[in-house]
Amino acid sequence: MEFHWALIAAFGVMVLGTLNGLLIAVLVSMVSLIVRANSHPIYVLGRKPGTKIFRPISPEHPKDETFPGLLLLRPEGAIFFANPSVLVRRYGRLSPNSLPGS
Repeated sequence: MEFHWALIAAFGVMVLGTLNGLLIAVLVSMVSLIVRANSHPIYVLGRKPGTKIFRPISPEHPKDETFPGLLLLRPEGAIFFANPSVLVRRYGRLSPNSLPGS
């Protein structure tokens, strides 16, 4: 990704001049970082039977326990001021009834 940003910066500087080219490169990198920060996966967790270990629910572990009325989620990646609304929308689409074995 950084190589692409360097190419954009070099092309911008050659076409638009130093200041404008670097400004374009900074804007493109900021937009790219925001998009990547808002697209990380969210896992629904289940408990390994008889333990205190929670792991993402998957076909490899069909006997993992879930709890009626409780939805345990683990987002991968950072949560910061710019992405809570995206995460809330994604959490809202998940429900305990959509879990395997429910």
